[in-house]
Amino acid sequence: MRRLQSLTDLNSSLKVEWVPNGNRDVHGEVRSDIIYVYDEGVEEVVRTLKHEFVDYCITREIVTPFVDLINTLIKSREAEVYRRKEKLAEWFSSLL
Repeated sequence: MRRLQSLTDLNSSLKVEWVPNGNRDVHGEVRSDIIYVYDEGVEEVVRTLKHEFVDYCITREIVTPFVDLINTLIKSREAEVYRRKEKLAEWFSSLL
């Protein structure tokens, strides 16, 4: 893990938990700031750790900021949409 962090200059509180469990549908996952690796064999564990680390970096650097931007745009339009809806509801109700 330290090697991966040093290669990417990622100074984070990201940790690794190895929880061998061959009955899982996934090889690993990231929850909060912990990479959980469920594989049992050393080669599989290393492959999964690398995969989950890269996935974490992409999510942190690209996906999360993009989702935050989209949510900000939605939030900024929410009040306007509500006002327009209420205006239309008033207009339609006056026709009835």
